[in-house]
Amino acid sequence: MMQTWKPDSPLNPQRRKRHGSIALPTCTATPLILSPAFDLDRFAALSRSQPNDDMETRELAETWCRWRRHLRAYRIDCRGERGSWLLLWLEPVVERNMEDAWSASPLRGYLLDMLAASLVMAAAESMIPELASLGCAPVPEPHPAIRGVAFELGLNWTGPGALDRRYAMVTALPYAGGCESCSLCADCPRLRGAATA
Repeated sequence: MMQTWKPDSPLNPQRRKRHGSIALPTCTATPLILSPAFDLDRFAALSRSQPNDDMETRELAETWCRWRRHLRAYRIDCRGERGSWLLLWLEPVVERNMEDAWSASPLRGYLLDMLAASLVMAAAESMIPELASLGCAPVPEPHPAIRGVAFELGLNWTGPGALDRRYAMVTALPYAGGCESCSLCADCPRLRGAATA
């Protein structure tokens, strides 16, 4: 269901909880239901480690399923703009789980951190398959109205391409190019590492 708000009117908290569609004067945010499956190979490649045994693998898969319920995803379309954006994030409860895990065991904290990152990337790749070969999601310079949509959804921008959720991303939808389309390209640690190797 689409709903329209003026930029200066606050979003009704009850509607925010239901994650209904949001229509602003220039942008529309449509909720997406994404349910990526746990992929042990993807997790192992990202974390550069393997679970120790079947019980640890099962625990990671169960955590994935539990956290997947806290995945929020929206397609943002802005009038007059070519293409759309994919905005997704894991809710704060996942961040609290992470803090507890790091306190209990740095190794467990690291593995769960990689699991959360893997979940966000898997969700993005389910919408944009080209991201799988790239290994990251290019961050386009967002339309100014996207910041308003993100704010209405309870997110804030903390810097160029950065949201106030630890596990979040915004990227072009459909795929609009790799590193050359990324607004963070100049400061990318992956590119700097490749240049020094």
